[in-house]
Amino acid sequence: EAASNRSLFDPAEGVMEEVPVYERTDLAPGDLMTGPAIIGENETTTVVPAGSQARINALGHIVITRSPS
Repeated sequence: EAASNRSLFDPAEGVMEEVPVYERTDLAPGDLMTGPAIIGENETTTVVPAGSQARINALGHIVITRSPS
C-alpha cells in the first residue's frame, strides 16, 4: 500500500501528476507496483515510469518491466 503521494513530471505527457509513493522498507517479495509510481529509500529513489511495473523478486530486488499491453 502506498505510504503517500507526490507530484511527478511525466515527460511523455508534459504534465505534473500525483503518483503513489511506496516505502522500500514496507515492500516484500511478490509486491507489485504499477507505474507511474515512486519507491523511496534513505539512499535513493526509484521511479517506475508510466507503462511499466515494478515487482519485488524473491531476493528482494526491484525488477522493472514494461506492463503487458
